[in-house]
Amino acid sequence: MSDLQPEQPLGMSRGALYTIGSVCGLFSVYMAYQASSGVMASPTGGYVFGGVLAVAAVGCFSKGRLQGGALRAMGGIVLLTCLGYLVGQLIEGEVASEAQSEPSVLNAIKALVVFGIPGAYLMIRGPAVFDLPGAVAGGDPLRAPAERDAP
Repeated sequence: MSDLQPEQPLGMSRGALYTIGSVCGLFSVYMAYQASSGVMASPTGGYVFGGVLAVAAVGCFSKGRLQGGALRAMGGIVLLTCLGYLVGQLIEGEVASEAQSEPSVLNAIKALVVFGIPGAYLMIRGPAVFDLPGAVAGGDPLRAPAERDAP
């Protein structure tokens, strides 16, 4: 990266990250409020979704280790969601549906391939995949630079 170009985390402008992070943070608080006020049929779902949004907001506003940890957590959340969808469809779903928009085992497998496997890769390999500042290709960006760069 040349000295003329500002460092852009995750390949996005800071304005985009701050906008996404602000929306995620506000909706996180809103979901927690809705879950605690008794409006939702299942408050647990509201708290869980609010927590996921909070992790996304942390990933947008932070740098370094905290951002890497948030990205790894988001990868794990995506993987677990896809696996949960697949298990749910294996237990009580159709093998194939007539429409692409209807749940089925085949659609769950597609979701796992398209979203779950990349989420698993991000969770295991970390943000070095996205070439974050300070990340070493193929290394673990969550470890200290001295540990990471040692032979």
